[in-house]
This record gives sequence, structure tokens and C-alpha cells, in this order.
Amino acid sequence: ALAVAVAVAVAMALGAAPAAAIERRCSACTAVAKELHRRLSSDKPRNALDMRGRINSAGERQGRMISYKDSELRITETLDDLCEDMSHHFLTNGEWGTSSAGVNRMEKKAMSKSFQFYCSTLIEKHEDAIVERIRAGSAMGETPRDVEDTLCVTMDRSCDPEL
Repeated sequence: ALAVAVAVAVAMALGAAPAAAIERRCSACTAVAKELHRRLSSDKPRNALDMRGRINSAGERQGRMISYKDSELRITETLDDLCEDMSHHFLTNGEWGTSSAGVNRMEKKAMSKSFQFYCSTLIEKHEDAIVERIRAGSAMGETPRDVEDTLCVTMDRSCDPEL
């Protein structure tokens, strides 16, 4: 938390505003949504989680089996490190993306921290709704555009055309 605060202070000192305060919030949210969709859609099929740890008097295992797709483990693995893994996003030509052409090293570092701060804030702010949608099986939509609409228009409203 202190490292993020220091990075944001450095970014502001260098003339870059935190991503949450920039005009390109929609582009930043869209980049987060695309990465979230990539993670959700790239889940490899896994065995169900065996929660049958107890043995009854007849020697049979008690408990339940939970499908990985519906498990807390899947949600945790999907959301953990999402923002840290997006440290390679920079603002170039008015859009957040992975290209860093024309961005100097100090700006890259500041933008990276700024984007990670925005991403963390976005995910934390809407975590309950994201988790609920993933658990409901909708996974926030089938396509990257569905995830963008769900996260950036419906939940966060950073890409709401009416604003």
C-alpha cells in the first residue's frame, strides 16, 4: 500500500495523474476487462475440488465435491495478481495498451504504477459484483466486449456513453 502511494506521488510529481483521474478511464477499464476475460476464458478444465475430508462411522467420506468452475479457488486465482500482471500497460496515442513507443523510462514506470493503482481500485470497488457474476456462471459474458460492457459500462460507468 505504501509502495502504491509513493508510486502515485512520483507519478503526480512527473506530471502524470493517477489513472483513476485521467480522461482515458474508459480505455484503462477496457484494458482491465480484456485481461479479465482472457483469464476467465483461458481456464483449463480441472477436476472438482474434493471437500470430503471427514470419514463417518461406516468408513465413508463425508462432505461435498465442488466443481472448479464454481469454486472460490477459481475466483481467487483469476483476480489475484490481475493488476500486478498488467504492469506492461502504458498510455500512448490516447489509449492504454502494451505499446510503449515514444514513452521514456521514467514515464513508463510512473504510468505502470498509475495503471496498477487504477486497476486495483477498480477491481476492489466492484469485487463483490464481479465475484457474484462469476459464481452465477455468467463469467460476466461470453466475449471480451461482454466483459467490457459489464465492467466498464454497467458496473463502473467509466465507458457509459450517457456520461
